[in-house]
Amino acid sequence: MNFEQTPLQQMVDELAGQILAGEVTPDGLFQLEAAQTWTHHAAYKALAKGELLGVALPESMGGLAGGLLEVCTLLIHVGGHVAPVPVFETLIQGALPVLRYAEPDLAQRVLNGVATGDRILT
Repeated sequence: MNFEQTPLQQMVDELAGQILAGEVTPDGLFQLEAAQTWTHHAAYKALAKGELLGVALPESMGGLAGGLLEVCTLLIHVGGHVAPVPVFETLIQGALPVLRYAEPDLAQRVLNGVATGDRILT
């Protein structure tokens, strides 16, 4: 059994770490808490700009055609940086089940905007 990361997983690992380290800082988290804003919109948009929110979506939906392991690689960094971004909710609880169980036309409508960060699923 091969436990090495795939090239896509390596890319997600490196890019997610870079983006979140730059966006999610202790001072920024204190500011969010003080403002009672629980989503770090700038970090979420930065993940979208880096194409990481589309990691599990097919290329036809603007994604990178990854899957659960690629999303988990992203989530390791989300948790490690304590980033208040809805990646788990949108990708694990939303996008992956829709991709698996919805008819293709419904999946296209529901998932439109996920990769760009314009649609959050919960």
